Amino acid sequence: MLARSVGENIDKHHVDPLADLPEKLVSADLAILNLECAICSELPDEIDKKFIFQARPQSATNILKQAGMDLVSFANNHSGDGGEAGLLETIRHLKNTGIAGFGHPEMPVRLVKKKGVTVAFIGVYREIDLVVVDKAVRDSDLAIAFVHWDCEHNPGVAPEQTRMVQQLTSLGVNLVVGSGTHCVQKSDIVNESSVFYSLGDLVFDKIPSHRHGFLLEVLVDSRGGICGINEIPYQIEQSGFPVLPLDTQ
Repeated sequence: MLARSVGENIDKHHVDPLADLPEKLVSADLAILNLECAICSELPDEIDKKFIFQARPQSATNILKQAGMDLVSFANNHSGDGGEAGLLETIRHLKNTGIAGFGHPEMPVRLVKKKGVTVAFIGVYREIDLVVVDKAVRDSDLAIAFVHWDCEHNPGVAPEQTRMVQQLTSLGVNLVVGSGTHCVQKSDIVNESSVFYSLGDLVFDKIPSHRHGFLLEVLVDSRGGICGINEIPYQIEQSGFPVLPLDTQ
């Protein structure tokens, strides 16, 4: 998220919350994150939520561009904080910056071809569209699902998470990456697929505990097979910004 006190720091002090991310992320063939805010100029009056995350278009898109982001997932509970118009504005700002999205009703899956490998990025929030996932797997060499969970502040894996992961991997999804819990959860192998139930927050404020997380570096061979996954740890400062250990920068 790039809103609330994080957004205030960005606007008032001209700081970049993603500045400490490693150079390998900026230079990666594809860099993807879960975007939990609306990047829009105004919020509609009819939005009735306790927590609304709104980021300023120019600063937010600049930060994402400088971090080397290629794709963002909208499959979460805050991408729609600006309403339908706000989501469309968010998509437009990102597109103008060269960043594509997936995991929203009009684009649940994004197929990307890189170095001869077709990768399907599937956004999942609350429900799995089995037909959509099955087609994405068949149309790609590598299928990756970004799943946002509703179970917050629980380091253990909930039964609903287990059920959904079984569904996704049974359909042939090769890698499942979870978020939304505000804490790190375990990794596992399910139906021969790699599963990271939750990487934790990347940029987030107001959470006094669980102040660490992981980036994933996924290595893919020329046929779309995963030949390595590296976990890159970081700590989250009181500012809500991630800071990497010196030996991982």
